[in-house]
Amino acid sequence: GTSEIMRIMQPLMMGGQLNADVNVRAGAETRWDLQIERPQVGSLVGSVLHNGEFAKGFRVELRPQDDGASQPSDGNDWMARMARWGRNKSGTVKGDGTFEIKDVNAGIYTLRITEGRRGGPLYQEQVQVLADSTLERTFSLTTGSLQGSIATDDGSDAKEIRGNVALVADLVEVPEDL
Repeated sequence: GTSEIMRIMQPLMMGGQLNADVNVRAGAETRWDLQIERPQVGSLVGSVLHNGEFAKGFRVELRPQDDGASQPSDGNDWMARMARWGRNKSGTVKGDGTFEIKDVNAGIYTLRITEGRRGGPLYQEQVQVLADSTLERTFSLTTGSLQGSIATDDGSDAKEIRGNVALVADLVEVPEDL
């Protein structure tokens, strides 16, 4: 945490690009009034089931929604990097199916559930975390797999067929307009 901040800020301070908030000369006294605000944070707790079992090892992640106020950056703007640093929060589902994410800045987030660190989300939704409160959520996810073979009616080689397969919930027959 702190070492990353210093790695970014030290060259700017030493190069004169970042001014100190207060300067004190040897033997002199200086008054510096500092206003400190308590962070507006909340938390998210809950449980995740996967196919009826505790979803041990799944990840629950909160990604802040872009409010449209941020400006595009060329990648070298240290202020933009600092603003983005550490904003995503995540937790891992424990063996009993529960998770907890503490110290979440109040705001609107995209909540994503993934099976471990890899792969796309199995579930996502928008949530709002309020200051000084705990958002409780329970999720029951169902996934499956598909196996089969491809056959052709016209005698062409099935290995040459290219395409995609889409699974649609509650659809048991192929629509005629496909």
